[in-house]
Amino acid sequence: MTVVRTLVTVVFLTSCQTTRIADQHVRSVFDDVRAPIEGDGYVLHFIQLDDQGFFRDRDSDGRSRQLSAGLHDIRSAGLGNSMTVVFVHGWKHNSEQYDQNALCFQSLLTQLVTTEKRGRKRRVIGIYLSWQGKTAQSDLLQQLTFWDRKKAIDTIASSGRVTYVLTALDDLARTAHSPLVIIGHSFGARLVFEAVSQPIISEVMRANDHVWGETLNIVQTPIQGFGDLVILLNPAFEAAKYDTFDLFARTAEGFPMAQRPRLLILATNNDEATLTWFPRGMRIDLKSLAKPPAELITTVGNFTEFQTHVLLPCDQVTDELAPPHRPDDSPANPCACATSIKISTPLKGMDSRACYGGLELRKTRSGGVNSPFIVARTDYRVIDGHNGIFSQTLLSFILEYINTYVQQNPAA
Repeated sequence: MTVVRTLVTVVFLTSCQTTRIADQHVRSVFDDVRAPIEGDGYVLHFIQLDDQGFFRDRDSDGRSRQLSAGLHDIRSAGLGNSMTVVFVHGWKHNSEQYDQNALCFQSLLTQLVTTEKRGRKRRVIGIYLSWQGKTAQSDLLQQLTFWDRKKAIDTIASSGRVTYVLTALDDLARTAHSPLVIIGHSFGARLVFEAVSQPIISEVMRANDHVWGETLNIVQTPIQGFGDLVILLNPAFEAAKYDTFDLFARTAEGFPMAQRPRLLILATNNDEATLTWFPRGMRIDLKSLAKPPAELITTVGNFTEFQTHVLLPCDQVTDELAPPHRPDDSPANPCACATSIKISTPLKGMDSRACYGGLELRKTRSGGVNSPFIVARTDYRVIDGHNGIFSQTLLSFILEYINTYVQQNPAA
């Protein structure tokens, strides 16, 4: 069993390897508290958490100085003059200066600035919510940290600090009429979902015209959710955690016509990490069960019963995904992120087929009219493997999707 566990750990959730120059500068996240970065038209704030969920840079009362600085920037921009994007990274990443996720997130902020210059001209404020996903300099040693890092991420989630941060940002964003988008990847998606799921469930139940203890009926008022949109990319959490959301999404009468998307889950069909190694790892965790239920060992993005859409090129005639293939593990730059993205105008609205950045969300099951909760499958052309989340194709889609449902009509 020890050998099997080690093998599972070595290959599970193989993450993006940084370039050699980055590896030469790797230091523990505990070494430095990151100061804000002023870019051309944006500011990037770091909020760093330790393994117990405590803020790395906190005052005598335990409050985060980094969060306070971010909130100050939102207030200073004035009503309707800012847009905030939060990114929560996954395993093998942190807030180190040369971390590729941090660098690529800055690229996303730059692209948002470009779109804002064509529209509302709001100040873009980035929040890089970081935990100690990388704990070793050696790649081999880092591969062996999966179980420890999974335990850390769940401890952080249970501390309530992430819910605290996102609630503070959400409350201020609504008051300031500032759009707020939250993005999580892999274990970062797990952390985000743990933080926002319970409040959203409570909101849906209170908005639902139902009789307690009986079947759900129609949701009377649009769901606000957390921020304007939560996006989870190749999330590393079991489908069982999403079961209640799927119940809402299957409500026969659906949601009101004014409902906008609030939770978008995207998973690719060649993500070996969540397709193969996550179930093997969960079986070890659940070894006391002779036959664990599929919902406990399958990630939400790979659980076919929960799938609501596919994300495909707009010009594709069929609704079939491309056959999965092994991701390119040795490109010239293994973590290359898009730096130049062409933005066009979306073709249609939410309730009909619509193109965003050359991609189209196509519904794959009936029911759940106007549901704010979307679980979409895609293929290597959009997200190539577990870590291909910063491709030009995907970022173009995300930017146009944000432009349609967030930037133009932020939540009140």
